[in-house]
Amino acid sequence: VNKSKELMDENKGRLFCLYLSFIGWFALTVVLSLIPVVGVIVPFAACLVLVPYVQFATIVFYENRAGIDSSATVAEGSVSSANGEDDTAKKTETAKVTEIKENYGINVNLKESVNIMHKDYNITEVNNYNDIIDALSYLEDYLLIFNKEFFQRFYEYDMKGLNIYFAYDITGGELESSQTDVVGLSFVKNSEYVIIIKLNSKDNLLNILAHETMHIIDAYLKLKDFSYDWNNLNPEYFTYQNVYYPNVLYKDVLGTGKFKDEIYFVDNYARTNEGEDRARLFESICSCKNYEEYPNLNNKMNYLKKVLTTNFPEISYIKAFE
Repeated sequence: VNKSKELMDENKGRLFCLYLSFIGWFALTVVLSLIPVVGVIVPFAACLVLVPYVQFATIVFYENRAGIDSSATVAEGSVSSANGEDDTAKKTETAKVTEIKENYGINVNLKESVNIMHKDYNITEVNNYNDIIDALSYLEDYLLIFNKEFFQRFYEYDMKGLNIYFAYDITGGELESSQTDVVGLSFVKNSEYVIIIKLNSKDNLLNILAHETMHIIDAYLKLKDFSYDWNNLNPEYFTYQNVYYPNVLYKDVLGTGKFKDEIYFVDNYARTNEGEDRARLFESICSCKNYEEYPNLNNKMNYLKKVLTTNFPEISYIKAFE
């Protein structure tokens, strides 16, 4: 009570003026309530709008006299809510990462900086929990194609398994000057197979994952001293140029070539080198695409399937590799 008296000292007149400012609103309410039909609604509207408004104004008046920053109170509530949402997202993220590790033996690394992992590229980390959770959901869908035994292969030859990183952006490298974005990276470092996936991309995330997985498979087969007989599957006198020309219309590329028996490549990027050629085909395999009407392209796909099921017999019964 004494505190209340102290607060109101020299402030009674200000409070009176505050209440006086609402007389016009109350007068308008009385007048409108006398109008037929409308008058029935007005008292309810006054209870819903005017009364809470007066109460809130009185609270602000009190807080101003007491030196309380009401905006800070609101801000604290917002921060608390945001932190709560982040905590929930963080728990979901951790649960998904743990489940992927248990089910497939894959390490999904979210905390370590990926910026130091490749000397030729600048890699921006993903900081948005929701983006990470969405990416983890896509990864879970992709992994359903395979089984744990397949990914356990990447622990052979004293290797430390497959490690997947998510990046917001990837810039630099040899392809920066070409007319394409770098949407994924794969390499071997410190006895680990590493895949980095760019989330800020228009490309299908599942295709990116499949593409980079094939590069990791090639790295594994190299350790196994396996050699492809790949060039015999290409057109006579064809040589990979290690250069990507996205706008050239090639007669041996699907979608631009006129004759089905002259199609050897999924797209222009597949003509870059044999690793990219296989990676593009592996995307098609994981998507269960069928190239039977293109005999030469179909031969390459069947050859790749045979290589995969021979070296990874645990996937031979999976529909995509039949």
